[in-house]
Amino acid sequence: ALSGLEAAAFLRSEVKDFRHLFPRALLTGGALVITGYVFGTIAILIILPAHELSSFTGIMETVVAGTQRIGWGGLVPIMAALLVIANVGAVGAWLTASARLPFLAGIDRYLPERFGRIHPRWGTPHVAFFWQAVFATGFILLAQAGATVAGAYQILISMSIISYFMPYLFTFVAVLKVQSVPAAPNVIRPPGGRATAIVLASVGLTVTITALLLACVPDAAEPNKPLAVIKVVGSMVLLVGIGQVVYMRGGRERRVRSPG
Repeated sequence: ALSGLEAAAFLRSEVKDFRHLFPRALLTGGALVITGYVFGTIAILIILPAHELSSFTGIMETVVAGTQRIGWGGLVPIMAALLVIANVGAVGAWLTASARLPFLAGIDRYLPERFGRIHPRWGTPHVAFFWQAVFATGFILLAQAGATVAGAYQILISMSIISYFMPYLFTFVAVLKVQSVPAAPNVIRPPGGRATAIVLASVGLTVTITALLLACVPDAAEPNKPLAVIKVVGSMVLLVGIGQVVYMRGGRERRVRSPG
């Protein structure tokens, strides 16, 4: 539920008074997200038992069941429209933040220079957006091969969790490691200082490892479980391999440009 809050750091240079606003926004956003997830899950389980829910269409199943009980069937299309709007907004937010990674890699020459270009009219990293869409489409097609729509969805979710959570391992380990180093003046420390940071990083590291392991477990409804595991693990190996090749290539070009 809290994954993604760190993406705000990508926009640090675009936010006025970031040092003052960021901690407050982080705490407020975290509280709202956790509240929504907890009470939303409770509401769903009150309306429908867990064995009648699917991870693919569980929210709409709950809406339909709940509105049928109280005779408010007219709410179903309204809720469906709101879900569409919410997901369009979420996609826009994720693309806006994640596109800055290949954009910055283009600026630093780890990717071809054109990735660091800005659209002359719209001011967006349009080349990074384009290739992001190309690779996303490719992985969607890969997940769909030999699977149902629901199965492909589960595979994509697992891939997303693993690829997205792997950097958290380094992040939380780094937080633990730097606690032995005096904090610089511009570092924002949590309330309680070093002790709080160690507790938070330890909890985060444990949750991350657990999530990575559980993401490799295929859905109970998946007809070909070995193939699902191979797709998830194989795709992650492919992603990491591509990243390693890009990094090594960029590092080699940087050394050529700066032989000294």
